Amino acid sequence: MQLNKEQLAYCAGLFDGEGCVMYKQYLCNDGYRRWRVTMEINMTEKNVLHYFMSTVNAGTLASKINKGFGRKLQWRWRCSNRKALRVAELLIPYSKVKHPKLRQILEHYGNKKFNQ
Repeated sequence: MQLNKEQLAYCAGLFDGEGCVMYKQYLCNDGYRRWRVTMEINMTEKNVLHYFMSTVNAGTLASKINKGFGRKLQWRWRCSNRKALRVAELLIPYSKVKHPKLRQILEHYGNKKFNQ
């Protein structure tokens, strides 16, 4: 499927407003440090996240219990590692708010194309 600029710009805007990038190094039980590279979006509108996931063609969609009386069920789209790299490559040309974090993902995996 060929993605057009409007679809990618919409997804980048959605990620800028609702998304989160985790780019962090952890000390594991075996004594080694490992990187965790994760992208996620949490929201109550499943159809919007389904559209996002089908557009970027990566990640998983799962429900998230929202504790509290009368609260709506939340949905979480998430991808990590190399799949996050692929999504970051798609979104970075259109991203404004999350641009520095997406650039960190690209630099981590050695992609020099957007290191401006």
